[in-house]
Amino acid sequence: MFQPKQLLLTLLPGEGAVPLRYVRLRGKRVLEEGQTTLPNLRPAAARVSFLTRSSFFERAELDLKNPKLLPFQARRQVDAALAFSEPYRLRFAASGSGTLQRVALLAVAEADYAQAQQRLGAHSADCSRMALVESAMAALVAQETPEPAALVWQRGQQLLALLVENGKVWYKLQDRGDSAALGQSTDLDQRLERMRTALRSAAQRLYTEREITLLLALGDLADEPERLRKPESTDAAASEAVEARLARSFSGCEPGSVLRWPEVFGMASLPLAFDLLEPERHQQERAHKAAYALGALLSLAALVPATAAYLNYAQWQQLSKTYLAELAPLQEQAQAMQARLPSQAQLHALELQMQVGLGVADFRIDTLLAWVSQITPPGAIIYQISAYDARPAAPASAQPGVTPAPGGAAAPERSAAGLRIEIEWDLQGDYPQIERLAAQLIHRLGERAQLEGSQLHFDHDDASARQARLQTTLLPKPDSFR
Repeated sequence: MFQPKQLLLTLLPGEGAVPLRYVRLRGKRVLEEGQTTLPNLRPAAARVSFLTRSSFFERAELDLKNPKLLPFQARRQVDAALAFSEPYRLRFAASGSGTLQRVALLAVAEADYAQAQQRLGAHSADCSRMALVESAMAALVAQETPEPAALVWQRGQQLLALLVENGKVWYKLQDRGDSAALGQSTDLDQRLERMRTALRSAAQRLYTEREITLLLALGDLADEPERLRKPESTDAAASEAVEARLARSFSGCEPGSVLRWPEVFGMASLPLAFDLLEPERHQQERAHKAAYALGALLSLAALVPATAAYLNYAQWQQLSKTYLAELAPLQEQAQAMQARLPSQAQLHALELQMQVGLGVADFRIDTLLAWVSQITPPGAIIYQISAYDARPAAPASAQPGVTPAPGGAAAPERSAAGLRIEIEWDLQGDYPQIERLAAQLIHRLGERAQLEGSQLHFDHDDASARQARLQTTLLPKPDSFR
C-alpha cells in the first residue's frame, strides 16, 4: 500500500555541468521526468545507470563441485577471455541444478566505474543502486517477457546490440559511432544490418535448439522501429506486442518514454546481483526502507482520530482527549522497549552460539597448531594463526562453565563453542596450483571446523608474482581441539 518514491537517473555524454535524464516515481506511477544537469538536481536516494567505453558480458557453463569457489572460477573465466588489461569490478549470478551451473558474468573496468562516481560528485553518496545501462535494459525487458530477446538500443551515435534473458545479458556488441575510423560505413542502416547479423550469429551459438523471435527497438530507435526490422518480417508482430507492453508498464509518463529511455526505467527492477555498489551501501537502503515503513504506520495511526471526527464530531472530541492522554505513556513505553532491544553484535553472537552449540569443551592451542601444521601441504606457508573468544560479555553467573570461587569471584573456562579462529597461508605457484592448494586447505578445514568465510588475494600490481594469500575464519566443532 505504501511505496516510497524513487529517483532513477542515467548519465548522458557531456562535459561541464553533467547532463542526465531522470524519472521520479512511486511504484509504477511516474511523478516527474525530464532532462537536467547534476547541479540542478534535488538530492535524493537515486538509482543510476551509466554507459562505459568497455564492459564485458558472457554466459559461462561452470562445473561447480564446490560453490565456495564460484568467485574464483568467475574471475578466472574473465581473465581467460583477456577482456581487461587493468583492474576490473566483477558481478555474477548463477542458475541451474546440480554441479553444472549457468553463470551470467558482468565486468567493468575500475577506472570506468570511478569515472562515473567522479561525474556524480557529491551526489554519489545518495546512490542506492549503480549499474550499467545494459543491465538496466535487461531488467526492464524481463518484467514483460521471460523469453530470450534480442534488442538494439541507439543513443545519438552509440549503438548497442544485446541478447537478454530473465534480466541477464548473455551477449553484447557495441558500436560507438567511430565506424569511419575503422574503415566501415557510417550509414545507420548499414550499421544496423551489422548489428542484426551479429545478433543472429550469437543467437545460433547460444540457443542451438530454438529460434529467437523477439527483436526490440529501444532508445532513439523506438521512434522508427522499421529501420531495425521490416513490418512484414516474422518477428515483427511478437516484437511489437512486447514493445507495447513495455510502453504501458509505467503510468503517468510521456508517450513512448519507457521505450526511448529503457536505461532509466529498467533501474526500478534491477537485480541486486548486478549492482556495482559495495555491499555496505545496501545496508543503508534497507535502513531507509525500514524508516519509511515505520513512518507510514505512524501516519496511519494519526489518521484514526481524523476518521472518527468525520463520522461523528462529538465522538471525535472524546476520542481525541483519550488519545492525547494515552499518547505520552505509550511513547515512553516505545522508547523503553527500543532501548531494551539487543544490538546487532549481541544478535550475531547469539546466532553463533546457536550454530555451534553451547556445550563447554576444553580448547588446547597446541592441538590446533599441530593439526594446522599437519594439513598444510607443500607450497603453502602458514603466515598467521589467531584464536579469540567471539561471544559477547555476560555476567559470570550466566556463562556456561563458570564455577563460583571463594569470596564470590568466578573463574570462567574457555569454551570451543565461543571461539573464532583465523588462519592465513601464503600459497606459492602459478594460478592453477594456487587454486588447487586453496581448495585442498578449505576441504581439510571442514573436518574439524565450520568455515565461516574465506578470501584468496593475488598481488595484481606485480605481474611476475607467483604468490597469493588465503585468509580463512573458522568456528571449531565441539571437542575438536582437546
